Amino acid sequence: MRNEKKILFESCKIVQSLITKLYEKAPDNVTFEQAGMRNGLEVVADYLKHSEVEIALEHLLYMINESDITCPSDVKENLSKITKKYKLEDIGSS
Repeated sequence: MRNEKKILFESCKIVQSLITKLYEKAPDNVTFEQAGMRNGLEVVADYLKHSEVEIALEHLLYMINESDITCPSDVKENLSKITKKYKLEDIGSS
């Protein structure tokens, strides 16, 4: 589980960086009307701190699927393995 937490946190840092860059370019993008987008790293870190790995993963997937970012393939691959374990919809499945 420790490895999953690390993968989720590192993946979230990448995703949050992409969302922040999108915000800098297009602050009026509909992505930012959604809760937990601009502070997603904080949200995920809090869930991980309380060992709520599945909820952290769900929030991270929400950040990816509901935003206009292009998630790097290595992040997708890492998260895909964890989503299968928790039987969640994979990135882009919703």
